[in-house]
Amino acid sequence: MGLMMTHQVLSTPLRTQPRTNPIPADYYKFVPRPFHIMGYDGAGIVQEVGPECTRFKPGDEVFYVSSPTKQGAYCEYQIVTDATVGHKPKSLDFVEAAAMPLTYGTAYESLVDRLEIKKGEKAGILIINGAGGVGAMASQIARWVLDLPVVVTTASRPETIDFTKKMGATHVINHREDLKKQIDELQLDVPIK
Repeated sequence: MGLMMTHQVLSTPLRTQPRTNPIPADYYKFVPRPFHIMGYDGAGIVQEVGPECTRFKPGDEVFYVSSPTKQGAYCEYQIVTDATVGHKPKSLDFVEAAAMPLTYGTAYESLVDRLEIKKGEKAGILIINGAGGVGAMASQIARWVLDLPVVVTTASRPETIDFTKKMGATHVINHREDLKKQIDELQLDVPIK
């Protein structure tokens, strides 16, 4: 466990949805107390660590993900378990690092744990909404971590098409048109997962 000084948090529909919808009757069975602080993703600087924490020390720049059942990242200081914390890459600022934990984790779990894609597998993947947070992370993981030869994403605007290519897409198809027909027209030499 460690105490983080939050420098940046991420706000997406997943984080704002609880503010706009009525709270379910059993909500407070799952949160620590009625005054719940929301927010999942954050980036900051380690202030203190517990005796079991060996991977981090005070002063480390980190990014982390919280839990909907614990106090969230929309605060100045937050206590998090070191299992949900990573060292912030030096190439990222705090804003960029705060965007990574939940989107990267979701993409990685989807590709590796759920679809069971292996590094170097001779297959391709179709990623819907390659310009979204999870889609952009999934494209990068598929192309550069798993080394898939084909990464097909969907996008329709010129700027999102360019962005998905920068994120690792080898092919971009229009999500407003028939997807199967477009994939068939690509005449790929590997199966799409």
